[in-house]
Amino acid sequence: MTTFETKLSRISYLIGKKITKDELEKLLSDIGMELASINKEKITIELTAERPDLLSPVGISRALKSFLGLEKGMPKYTVKESNYKIKVDRSVEKIRPFTVAVVVKNLKMTDDNLKEIIYVQEKLHQTYGRDRKNFAIGIYPMENIEFPITFKADSPDKIKFRPLGSNSEITADKILKQNPTGKKYANLLDGLNKYPYFIDAKGDILSMPPIINSEKTGRVTENTTSVFIEVSGHDLLTIEKYLNILSAMFSDFSGELFSVKIEYPYEEYLKNAFQNDLKNKSNIIETPQLEPGKITIDIKNINSLIGLKLNSSEIKKLLEKMMYSVVETKGDRITFNYPKIRTDIWHEVDVADDVARSYGFENIKETLPSISTIAKTMPISDFKEKVSELLKGYGFIEAYNFALTSKEEQFDMMQQKQEESIALEKSADKAYNMVRKWLLPEMLKALRSNKDCAFPQKVYESGFVVIPNKEKDTLSENLLKLCVLVTDDNINFNSAKLILNSLANDLGLEYKIAANKKPYFIKGRSGTILSDEKEIGIIGEVHPKVLTNWNLTRPIAAFEIDLEKLFSVLK
Repeated sequence: MTTFETKLSRISYLIGKKITKDELEKLLSDIGMELASINKEKITIELTAERPDLLSPVGISRALKSFLGLEKGMPKYTVKESNYKIKVDRSVEKIRPFTVAVVVKNLKMTDDNLKEIIYVQEKLHQTYGRDRKNFAIGIYPMENIEFPITFKADSPDKIKFRPLGSNSEITADKILKQNPTGKKYANLLDGLNKYPYFIDAKGDILSMPPIINSEKTGRVTENTTSVFIEVSGHDLLTIEKYLNILSAMFSDFSGELFSVKIEYPYEEYLKNAFQNDLKNKSNIIETPQLEPGKITIDIKNINSLIGLKLNSSEIKKLLEKMMYSVVETKGDRITFNYPKIRTDIWHEVDVADDVARSYGFENIKETLPSISTIAKTMPISDFKEKVSELLKGYGFIEAYNFALTSKEEQFDMMQQKQEESIALEKSADKAYNMVRKWLLPEMLKALRSNKDCAFPQKVYESGFVVIPNKEKDTLSENLLKLCVLVTDDNINFNSAKLILNSLANDLGLEYKIAANKKPYFIKGRSGTILSDEKEIGIIGEVHPKVLTNWNLTRPIAAFEIDLEKLFSVLK
């Protein structure tokens, strides 16, 4: 959850209708938010994390106007084509590789609007931007900028400008040491030999993201009527999402949106980053792209999920209150458009949630189910528990490791080529940038943390890993796996095989081992575990180079099995 502050009068002004504290509290509850506190005129609103588009008075007001029927259906945003251009230099590739941008003209920059812009910018930085680690936002008055703009990186002593609020020009390294804002965010550039910055066609530096703007080109005032907005970061789809939210906010301030063309030197990155979400031609993209999203629902499914009996006409009216617009109706299926800023809509279930909110949860009558059931554990859970009890009987200790990990640990330190994985939104925190897809690396990490304990060490973990699967609606799949390993001075491949034999005998499993070549196991001492001609796991003696990578000194033998495949074979 996150919060933002505003005034009750500001919400009333933006809605175009006077609203009381009690009315606002009820409306916020209806759309899934909460009025956290009110102190005279000042109010604090609490939001759920999946709705960053509401993190501003204008965002909340946009949703409330639709919910109250003051504006029906989906808000429409027009982006006019232009020749504004940013050239991204390859020097930022390993530092801060992506940026997106928009130009806004004919703004009505009132004092309230200006305060809201500054507040929202910093609030996005603090929350979703993780204190600017994930992305940084720059807003600049257009009258001081000459296009094209270049986004590049250079050594700190070569970057010199007057930072916002300062009286003199200083170099980038001194900004991080002397300027209050520079000192606050200096850690974001730790370990870098080059710092990123934006520079225009006149040679004026606009900013050094994610640190600070230039005083000459980066101070927006009440007299500003046109602005250039850029968002830079590590993940293209993430920064595009927040640029869209900012573009919608400025459009709601009566601004006209103009696109910016961004030329990248690394076309190969774009192919992986877009995933068909952004339109790109070769190495040039154009932002913002506010074309509406589209989703098709089945009326029967929606009613089943909520427990109602709504017809198509009723569902259409309810979703109009939540900023949807009907595209077409075919029998029990309705296709809707929704605004691009609604980043929380992924699945039919998300639409059902909006239908229920629009209908009113308090209006849904409580009913008892027409069936009775007796609870029991799932067979796979019972099987997992049985395997766990057997291993404990062999003298093993169970480990519990984190699901979040890093590509370095899951691949590089295991002498593996990096594979497709469930990556996080490329945060600056490299220790946690993916969800684990196998257990062995995490078990080695556990051994590294306990290498001063008594030997031999016999440990196991049974837990879920997550792998990409484009056939699933979540684009991923959970797999239940078991990893068993033993380490001591005299451990070898047979040490793991003896444990596997014991487990197989107690479970009634027939298996065989086929030789394989795995870079993380010693050549000639590894194999694929097969049962009923199905591959169910791997076994081997960990390669010395892998041990060195993990700062481990004693031999390790291990096997990792897919528990669900094993259970299927034994049934």
